[in-house]
Amino acid sequence: MKTGFGGAIFTIIGSLFLQSVCAHPLTALEKRIDDNPYDSDFVLNLANVSATDNGLGAKIQGGAVDQFHALDGLRISNSMFTLDACGMNLPHIHPRATEEIYVMAGTNLTCGFSEENGGRTIMNTISQGWNAVFPMGLPHFQINNSCEEVRFLSSLSHEDPGVITLPDRILGFPDNVLQTAFNIGHYGNGTDQFKAKIDMREIQKKCLQTCKHSTPPHNSTAYNTTTTWH
Repeated sequence: MKTGFGGAIFTIIGSLFLQSVCAHPLTALEKRIDDNPYDSDFVLNLANVSATDNGLGAKIQGGAVDQFHALDGLRISNSMFTLDACGMNLPHIHPRATEEIYVMAGTNLTCGFSEENGGRTIMNTISQGWNAVFPMGLPHFQINNSCEEVRFLSSLSHEDPGVITLPDRILGFPDNVLQTAFNIGHYGNGTDQFKAKIDMREIQKKCLQTCKHSTPPHNSTAYNTTTTWH
Protein backbone atom coordinates (compact mmCIF):
# COMPACT_ATOMS: atom_id res chain seq x y z
CA MET A 1 0.00 0.00 0.00
CA LYS A 2 2.86 2.34 0.83
CA THR A 3 4.50 1.40 -2.45
CA GLY A 4 1.30 2.16 -4.38
CA PHE A 5 0.86 5.56 -2.70
CA GLY A 6 4.50 6.47 -3.27
CA GLY A 7 4.27 5.37 -6.87
CA ALA A 8 1.22 7.58 -7.42
CA ILE A 9 3.00 10.62 -5.95
CA PHE A 10 6.04 9.92 -8.14
CA THR A 11 3.81 9.67 -11.22
CA ILE A 12 2.10 12.99 -10.45
CA ILE A 13 5.41 14.78 -9.85
CA GLY A 14 6.87 13.32 -13.01
CA SER A 15 3.84 14.41 -15.03
CA LEU A 16 4.06 17.97 -13.70
CA PHE A 17 7.77 18.06 -14.45
CA LEU A 18 7.21 16.89 -18.02
CA GLN A 19 4.48 19.48 -18.52
CA SER A 20 6.78 22.25 -17.30
CA VAL A 21 9.56 21.08 -19.60
CA CYS A 22 7.38 20.53 -22.63
CA ALA A 23 5.16 23.61 -22.29
CA HIS A 24 6.68 26.57 -24.11
CA PRO A 25 6.00 30.23 -23.40
CA LEU A 26 3.91 32.05 -25.95
CA THR A 27 5.80 33.72 -28.74
CA ALA A 28 5.24 37.43 -29.31
CA LEU A 29 2.97 36.55 -32.24
CA GLU A 30 0.93 34.05 -30.23
CA LYS A 31 0.52 36.48 -27.34
CA ARG A 32 -0.53 39.29 -29.68
CA ILE A 33 -3.16 37.08 -31.32
CA ASP A 34 -4.36 35.84 -27.94
CA ASP A 35 -4.59 39.31 -26.37
CA ASN A 36 -5.89 41.19 -29.42
CA PRO A 37 -7.92 38.85 -31.63
CA TYR A 38 -9.72 41.58 -33.61
CA ASP A 39 -8.44 44.15 -36.10
CA SER A 40 -10.24 46.87 -34.16
CA ASP A 41 -8.10 46.11 -31.09
CA PHE A 42 -5.23 47.96 -32.78
CA VAL A 43 -6.94 51.34 -33.15
CA LEU A 44 -8.13 53.90 -30.62
CA ASN A 45 -10.12 57.08 -31.23
CA LEU A 46 -8.21 59.24 -28.78
CA ALA A 47 -10.48 62.20 -29.47
CA ASN A 48 -13.41 60.21 -28.05
CA VAL A 49 -11.68 59.17 -24.81
CA SER A 50 -13.32 60.78 -21.79
CA ALA A 51 -11.28 63.74 -20.60
CA THR A 52 -10.20 64.38 -17.03
CA ASP A 53 -9.96 67.98 -15.82
CA ASN A 54 -7.26 69.00 -13.34
CA GLY A 55 -9.24 72.05 -12.29
CA LEU A 56 -6.56 74.39 -13.58
CA GLY A 57 -7.69 74.63 -17.17
CA ALA A 58 -6.04 71.41 -18.36
CA LYS A 59 -8.09 68.59 -19.85
CA ILE A 60 -6.34 65.26 -20.52
CA GLN A 61 -7.48 62.40 -22.76
CA GLY A 62 -5.28 59.47 -21.86
CA GLY A 63 -4.21 56.79 -24.31
CA ALA A 64 -2.07 54.54 -22.11
CA VAL A 65 -2.42 50.77 -21.87
CA ASP A 66 -5.47 50.98 -19.59
CA GLN A 67 -7.36 52.59 -22.49
CA PHE A 68 -5.51 50.99 -25.40
CA HIS A 69 -4.70 47.37 -24.51
CA ALA A 70 -2.80 46.67 -27.73
CA LEU A 71 0.04 48.81 -26.33
CA ASP A 72 0.93 46.16 -23.76
CA GLY A 73 4.66 45.48 -24.02
CA LEU A 74 5.24 48.04 -26.79
CA ARG A 75 6.68 50.80 -24.57
CA ILE A 76 4.73 53.64 -26.15
CA SER A 77 1.56 55.61 -25.39
CA ASN A 78 -0.12 58.92 -26.23
CA SER A 79 -2.29 61.48 -24.51
CA MET A 80 -4.13 64.54 -25.81
CA PHE A 81 -4.02 67.78 -23.83
CA THR A 82 -6.22 70.85 -24.11
CA LEU A 83 -5.13 73.88 -22.09
CA ASP A 84 -7.62 76.71 -21.73
CA ALA A 85 -6.41 80.30 -21.65
CA CYS A 86 -3.96 80.55 -18.72
CA GLY A 87 -4.35 76.82 -18.05
CA MET A 88 -1.55 74.76 -16.51
CA ASN A 89 -0.44 71.15 -16.46
CA LEU A 90 1.06 71.10 -12.97
CA PRO A 91 4.70 70.12 -12.29
CA HIS A 92 4.88 66.35 -12.43
CA ILE A 93 7.12 63.36 -13.09
CA HIS A 94 6.73 60.28 -15.28
CA PRO A 95 8.71 57.59 -13.42
CA ARG A 96 8.83 55.19 -16.37
CA ALA A 97 8.86 57.34 -19.50
CA THR A 98 10.43 60.13 -21.49
CA GLU A 99 7.80 62.47 -22.91
CA GLU A 100 7.69 64.36 -26.20
CA ILE A 101 4.91 66.81 -27.01
CA TYR A 102 3.77 68.22 -30.34
CA VAL A 103 1.72 71.45 -30.36
CA MET A 104 -1.23 70.96 -32.71
CA ALA A 105 -2.89 74.34 -32.13
CA GLY A 106 -2.18 77.53 -30.23
CA THR A 107 0.69 79.81 -29.31
CA ASN A 108 2.74 80.83 -26.29
CA LEU A 109 2.92 77.45 -24.56
CA THR A 110 5.64 77.73 -21.93
CA CYS A 111 7.16 74.42 -20.90
CA GLY A 112 10.15 73.44 -18.84
CA PHE A 113 11.88 70.80 -16.79
CA SER A 114 14.45 70.69 -14.02
CA GLU A 115 17.53 68.49 -14.20
CA GLU A 116 18.91 66.57 -11.24
CA ASN A 117 20.71 68.38 -8.41
CA GLY A 118 23.43 70.60 -9.79
CA GLY A 119 21.77 70.74 -13.20
CA ARG A 120 19.78 73.38 -15.03
CA THR A 121 16.18 74.47 -15.31
CA ILE A 122 15.29 74.31 -19.00
CA MET A 123 12.58 76.73 -20.20
CA ASN A 124 11.09 77.28 -23.67
CA THR A 125 8.02 78.87 -25.19
CA ILE A 126 6.65 77.09 -28.25
CA SER A 127 3.72 77.33 -30.66
CA GLN A 128 1.85 75.27 -33.25
CA GLY A 129 4.16 72.91 -35.14
CA TRP A 130 6.85 72.75 -32.42
CA ASN A 131 8.01 69.77 -30.36
CA ALA A 132 9.47 69.65 -26.87
CA VAL A 133 10.98 66.74 -24.93
CA PHE A 134 11.14 65.98 -21.20
CA PRO A 135 13.60 63.26 -20.12
CA MET A 136 12.32 60.38 -18.01
CA GLY A 137 12.02 61.01 -14.30
CA LEU A 138 12.61 64.77 -14.41
CA PRO A 139 9.97 67.21 -13.08
CA HIS A 140 8.32 69.22 -15.84
CA PHE A 141 5.26 71.35 -16.61
CA GLN A 142 3.34 73.12 -19.38
CA ILE A 143 1.43 76.42 -19.04
CA ASN A 144 -0.63 78.29 -21.60
CA ASN A 145 0.33 81.96 -21.29
CA SER A 146 -1.95 82.99 -24.13
CA CYS A 147 -5.62 83.95 -24.20
CA GLU A 148 -6.47 81.20 -26.69
CA GLU A 149 -6.80 77.45 -26.27
CA VAL A 150 -3.66 75.33 -26.79
CA ARG A 151 -3.80 71.67 -27.82
CA PHE A 152 -0.87 69.29 -27.86
CA LEU A 153 -0.22 65.58 -28.30
CA SER A 154 1.96 63.88 -25.72
CA SER A 155 3.94 60.76 -26.69
CA LEU A 156 5.55 58.70 -23.95
CA SER A 157 8.13 55.93 -24.11
CA HIS A 158 6.13 53.46 -22.01
CA GLU A 159 2.66 51.97 -22.26
CA ASP A 160 2.17 52.70 -18.54
CA PRO A 161 4.30 55.82 -17.91
CA GLY A 162 2.85 56.68 -14.51
CA VAL A 163 2.48 60.22 -13.21
CA ILE A 164 3.44 61.88 -9.93
CA THR A 165 1.86 65.32 -9.54
CA LEU A 166 4.40 66.97 -7.28
CA PRO A 167 2.30 69.53 -5.35
CA ASP A 168 -0.33 66.90 -4.56
CA ARG A 169 2.07 64.16 -3.50
CA ILE A 170 4.25 66.43 -1.37
CA LEU A 171 1.25 67.35 0.77
CA GLY A 172 1.17 63.75 2.00
CA PHE A 173 4.54 64.12 3.74
CA PRO A 174 4.63 64.48 7.57
CA ASP A 175 4.21 68.01 8.92
CA ASN A 176 7.74 68.19 10.32
CA VAL A 177 9.15 67.34 6.88
CA LEU A 178 7.11 70.11 5.22
CA GLN A 179 8.05 72.55 7.98
CA THR A 180 11.77 71.96 7.47
CA ALA A 181 11.69 71.73 3.67
CA PHE A 182 9.65 74.88 3.12
CA ASN A 183 10.67 76.85 6.22
CA ILE A 184 7.16 76.86 7.64
CA GLY A 185 6.67 77.82 11.28
CA HIS A 186 6.97 74.80 13.56
CA TYR A 187 4.31 76.20 15.90
CA GLY A 188 0.69 77.12 15.46
CA ASN A 189 -1.10 76.28 12.23
CA GLY A 190 1.70 77.10 9.78
CA THR A 191 1.55 73.72 8.05
CA ASP A 192 -2.26 73.82 7.78
CA GLN A 193 -2.08 77.27 6.19
CA PHE A 194 0.58 76.07 3.75
CA LYS A 195 -1.56 73.10 2.70
CA ALA A 196 -4.65 75.28 2.38
CA LYS A 197 -2.87 77.72 0.07
CA ILE A 198 -1.75 74.90 -2.21
CA ASP A 199 -5.15 73.19 -2.07
CA MET A 200 -6.92 76.38 -3.15
CA ARG A 201 -4.85 76.93 -6.28
CA GLU A 202 -6.46 78.73 -9.14
CA ILE A 203 -5.52 79.62 -12.69
CA GLN A 204 -3.16 82.57 -12.82
CA LYS A 205 -5.14 85.65 -11.82
CA LYS A 206 -2.79 88.00 -13.64
CA CYS A 207 -3.06 86.04 -16.88
CA LEU A 208 -6.84 85.91 -16.63
CA GLN A 209 -7.03 89.62 -15.96
CA THR A 210 -4.90 90.25 -19.04
CA CYS A 211 -7.31 88.11 -21.04
CA LYS A 212 -10.23 89.97 -19.41
CA HIS A 213 -11.72 86.79 -17.95
CA SER A 214 -13.82 87.47 -14.89
CA THR A 215 -14.80 83.80 -14.60
CA PRO A 216 -12.92 80.53 -15.28
CA PRO A 217 -12.41 79.69 -18.98
CA HIS A 218 -15.16 77.65 -20.62
CA ASN A 219 -15.49 74.14 -19.13
CA SER A 220 -12.76 74.86 -16.55
CA THR A 221 -13.53 74.74 -12.86
CA ALA A 222 -11.57 75.67 -9.76
CA TYR A 223 -9.38 73.01 -8.21
CA ASN A 224 -11.34 73.34 -5.00
CA THR A 225 -15.02 74.27 -4.82
CA THR A 226 -14.19 76.89 -2.20
CA THR A 227 -11.94 78.77 -4.61
CA THR A 228 -13.28 82.12 -5.80
CA TRP A 229 -12.43 83.80 -9.06
CA HIS A 230 -11.43 87.45 -9.29
